[in-house]
Amino acid sequence: LLDRVHEAFEGYSTVHALTNSALCAAALLHSDGDFHRGVTWAVMGGWDTDCNGATVGSVLGAWNGARAVPGHWTDRLHDTLRSGILGYDPIAISA
Repeated sequence: LLDRVHEAFEGYSTVHALTNSALCAAALLHSDGDFHRGVTWAVMGGWDTDCNGATVGSVLGAWNGARAVPGHWTDRLHDTLRSGILGYDPIAISA
């Protein structure tokens, strides 16, 4: 599947909106709703890996709810977000 997406957008910039939107759509469709599978597919696709992983993770997280995100993705965060926003550093993710 990744090869087909890459072939379809050969010659485009790796940070082009079309290439990365197609990759995110493919990862979401291939994920069958599974957070880990979707995010890893989006990142394995290359191109804009941080944005694609975050986009697919956000969609699947919203779709399935936070409790469906596997612990190996969240436990190491200790429910803490470090933020550059004054008054919100640190803040509990659960907040």
